[in-house]
Amino acid sequence: MIVRVPRRLELTNIDGALHGAAVSAACEIAASVAVGTEPTLARLATTLRSTRGAYQFAARTDVTCHATVSAEQASAVVRALGVEERAVLEVVVRALDGHGTEVSTFTAAFVVRARRG
Repeated sequence: MIVRVPRRLELTNIDGALHGAAVSAACEIAASVAVGTEPTLARLATTLRSTRGAYQFAARTDVTCHATVSAEQASAVVRALGVEERAVLEVVVRALDGHGTEVSTFTAAFVVRARRG
Protein backbone atom coordinates (compact mmCIF):
# COMPACT_ATOMS: atom_id res chain seq x y z
CA MET A 1 0.00 0.00 0.00
CA ILE A 2 1.32 3.41 -0.93
CA VAL A 3 -0.04 6.68 0.48
CA ARG A 4 1.26 9.99 -0.89
CA VAL A 5 1.58 13.19 1.10
CA PRO A 6 1.83 16.22 -1.18
CA ARG A 7 4.20 18.97 -0.13
CA ARG A 8 1.81 21.87 0.33
CA LEU A 9 2.35 25.00 2.38
CA GLU A 10 -0.30 24.06 4.96
CA LEU A 11 1.51 20.73 5.60
CA THR A 12 4.96 22.22 6.18
CA ASN A 13 6.69 23.35 9.34
CA ILE A 14 8.42 26.67 9.94
CA ASP A 15 11.52 25.41 8.10
CA GLY A 16 9.56 24.49 4.96
CA ALA A 17 9.80 20.71 5.43
CA LEU A 18 6.77 18.45 5.54
CA HIS A 19 5.52 18.35 9.11
CA GLY A 20 6.31 15.10 10.90
CA ALA A 21 2.69 14.70 11.97
CA ALA A 22 1.57 14.69 8.32
CA VAL A 23 4.10 11.99 7.46
CA SER A 24 3.21 9.99 10.57
CA ALA A 25 -0.53 10.11 9.81
CA ALA A 26 0.05 8.98 6.22
CA CYS A 27 2.22 6.09 7.42
CA GLU A 28 -0.50 4.99 9.87
CA ILE A 29 -3.04 5.07 7.03
CA ALA A 30 -0.75 3.03 4.77
CA ALA A 31 -0.24 0.40 7.47
CA SER A 32 -3.95 0.24 8.32
CA VAL A 33 -5.01 -0.17 4.69
CA ALA A 34 -2.31 -2.80 4.11
CA VAL A 35 -3.67 -4.80 7.06
CA GLY A 36 -7.32 -4.26 6.14
CA THR A 37 -6.86 -5.35 2.53
CA GLU A 38 -4.78 -8.46 3.18
CA PRO A 39 -7.35 -11.23 2.40
CA THR A 40 -6.69 -13.38 5.48
CA LEU A 41 -6.56 -10.46 7.91
CA ALA A 42 -9.62 -8.73 6.40
CA ARG A 43 -11.79 -11.41 8.06
CA LEU A 44 -10.37 -10.56 11.50
CA ALA A 45 -10.83 -7.63 13.88
CA THR A 46 -7.79 -5.36 13.97
CA THR A 47 -7.03 -2.36 16.15
CA LEU A 48 -4.03 -0.06 15.76
CA ARG A 49 -2.33 -0.20 19.16
CA SER A 50 0.73 1.98 18.67
CA THR A 51 3.06 3.57 16.17
CA ARG A 52 6.69 4.41 16.68
CA GLY A 53 8.84 6.23 14.19
CA ALA A 54 12.35 7.33 13.46
CA TYR A 55 13.02 10.39 11.33
CA GLN A 56 16.25 10.41 9.32
CA PHE A 57 15.86 13.51 7.10
CA ALA A 58 13.56 16.48 6.64
CA ALA A 59 11.32 15.96 3.60
CA ARG A 60 11.19 18.95 1.26
CA THR A 61 9.27 17.14 -1.52
CA ASP A 62 6.15 14.97 -1.67
CA VAL A 63 6.48 11.85 0.47
CA THR A 64 5.18 8.36 -0.22
CA CYS A 65 4.57 5.92 2.64
CA HIS A 66 5.06 2.25 1.69
CA ALA A 67 3.52 -0.57 3.76
CA THR A 68 3.09 -4.27 3.04
CA VAL A 69 1.80 -7.26 4.94
CA SER A 70 3.28 -10.53 3.73
CA ALA A 71 1.44 -13.84 3.46
CA GLU A 72 3.90 -15.16 6.07
CA GLN A 73 2.89 -12.42 8.52
CA ALA A 74 -0.81 -13.17 7.98
CA SER A 75 -0.21 -16.91 8.46
CA ALA A 76 1.69 -16.26 11.69
CA VAL A 77 -1.26 -14.23 13.02
CA VAL A 78 -3.70 -17.03 12.16
CA ARG A 79 -1.45 -19.61 13.87
CA ALA A 80 -1.19 -17.42 16.97
CA LEU A 81 -4.98 -17.02 17.10
CA GLY A 82 -5.28 -20.80 17.18
CA VAL A 83 -3.59 -20.70 20.58
CA GLU A 84 -4.28 -17.24 21.99
CA GLU A 85 -7.30 -14.90 22.03
CA ARG A 86 -5.33 -12.17 20.28
CA ALA A 87 -2.14 -11.66 18.34
CA VAL A 88 0.10 -8.69 17.68
CA LEU A 89 1.08 -7.79 14.12
CA GLU A 90 3.83 -5.27 13.43
CA VAL A 91 3.89 -3.53 10.05
CA VAL A 92 6.97 -1.58 8.97
CA VAL A 93 6.29 1.50 6.86
CA ARG A 94 8.98 3.33 4.89
CA ALA A 95 8.52 7.00 4.04
CA LEU A 96 10.39 8.08 0.89
CA ASP A 97 10.84 11.57 -0.48
CA GLY A 98 10.40 12.49 -4.13
CA HIS A 99 14.00 11.43 -4.83
CA GLY A 100 13.50 7.94 -3.36
CA THR A 101 15.47 8.73 -0.20
CA GLU A 102 14.12 7.17 2.98
CA VAL A 103 13.20 10.06 5.26
CA SER A 104 11.59 8.04 8.05
CA THR A 105 10.58 4.56 9.12
CA PHE A 106 7.54 3.71 11.22
CA THR A 107 6.40 0.51 12.88
CA ALA A 108 2.66 0.19 13.43
CA ALA A 109 1.56 -2.46 15.94
CA PHE A 110 -1.93 -3.94 15.58
CA VAL A 111 -3.88 -6.15 17.95
CA VAL A 112 -5.71 -8.81 15.95
CA ARG A 113 -8.65 -10.91 17.17
CA ALA A 114 -11.31 -13.13 15.67
CA ARG A 115 -14.49 -11.23 14.91
CA ARG A 116 -17.30 -11.79 17.38
CA GLY A 117 -20.81 -12.60 16.34
